[in-house]
Amino acid sequence: GARNIQRRGKGKISLYKMRSITALFFLFCFLAPSALAQLQFGFYGQSCHRAGSIISNVVSSHFSRDRSITAALLRMQFHDCFVTGCDASLLIDP
Repeated sequence: GARNIQRRGKGKISLYKMRSITALFFLFCFLAPSALAQLQFGFYGQSCHRAGSIISNVVSSHFSRDRSITAALLRMQFHDCFVTGCDASLLIDP
């Protein structure tokens, strides 16, 4: 027969049911945060065609003064994109 797990005050739940719930939970966790939008090279090509070179120049000049800027930028990218959804809120929020 099916093995059962005792839950406090709730009766028994089958191991199969517990595994199914766990699998669905992990499936939901992996699929829920996926976004339909993608980063696009040249996004500012029409509105600010020099955006790429401006950003590159600023980052290069800061990198030449302080090499730890790469870790700071990576940290900022992580906290902006993976936590709040790549909306540049870290740059515009006071």
